[in-house]
Amino acid sequence: MAHERFGTEIRTLALLLRLVGALPGPWRRTLGRTIGQASRLVSSRMARTTAANLRLVRGIDVPEVGASLREDGVLAVELARSWTAPVGTLVAEVEPGPPEEMQRYRTAIEGTRGVLLLVPHIGNWEVLSLWLQGHARRELPFTALYEPARHPGLDAWILAARTRSGARLVPTGTAGVRALLRTLEAGGTAALLPDQVPPRGSGVHASFFGRPASTLTLVRGLVRRTDPVVLAAAAIRDGDRWVPRFLDADPAIGDEDPVRAAAALNATVEACVRLAPAQYQWGYKRFKHPPSGVPDPYRRRPAPAQ
Repeated sequence: MAHERFGTEIRTLALLLRLVGALPGPWRRTLGRTIGQASRLVSSRMARTTAANLRLVRGIDVPEVGASLREDGVLAVELARSWTAPVGTLVAEVEPGPPEEMQRYRTAIEGTRGVLLLVPHIGNWEVLSLWLQGHARRELPFTALYEPARHPGLDAWILAARTRSGARLVPTGTAGVRALLRTLEAGGTAALLPDQVPPRGSGVHASFFGRPASTLTLVRGLVRRTDPVVLAAAAIRDGDRWVPRFLDADPAIGDEDPVRAAAALNATVEACVRLAPAQYQWGYKRFKHPPSGVPDPYRRRPAPAQ
């Protein structure tokens, strides 16, 4: 297996992930929910961030903190399986989504324009990526942008797991953006996570569920440069199955005004979140780097003097 060349620590981690991933479906979900519940009981950083985010958002049926954390725990266990189980086994667990959405995706990839897929942190984006790689046009490139893990050995192992179906993954940065541009210009498929917070000072602030959020301008640039078909995509958990969903992006996503384009990008992500609010990764600090005058919602205030 690919992980065998990455060192003892990574082999040990890979074995643990493989054992967890091999558990029967009900056991995996029970383990995941237990992990999520424990996270809340010990007031972990993820639990605190989740609670802060859910206090801030508007315009959504806000899930209960415990429900969100239990979903996060299930996702963590499912990620272990996504990186270790055979691709055929994982893809077989994906059932067709709504017919009109499946047709929307097929029409996009069979056309002459490039396809830009926006894949937010909802459901299981790892399974979705493997499924997409198997359904893309083989004669055209499929390139996805990713954030490398800090540990080089772990990053190499995860990268090998993610590219088992033939996708090209490129790290964030100038070279990665150039790779996405070349893919779209060639009429291929490019994918990225649209709800990552850009480095301080490199994005613009736009509303996300009623709260200003630092937002990527990369999507706007790719759209204006290559005029692709832009779809939002997610694999939503339904028991033991995953259901791919494909939504049209907000038409203003490539607007000349960067703030309006960012608002359209966030509106597109919001539409995905509404498919299954508890399955969104609310433990991510989406509202960090707030605009001037807006308090940081994640900063822990000192206890008042007695």
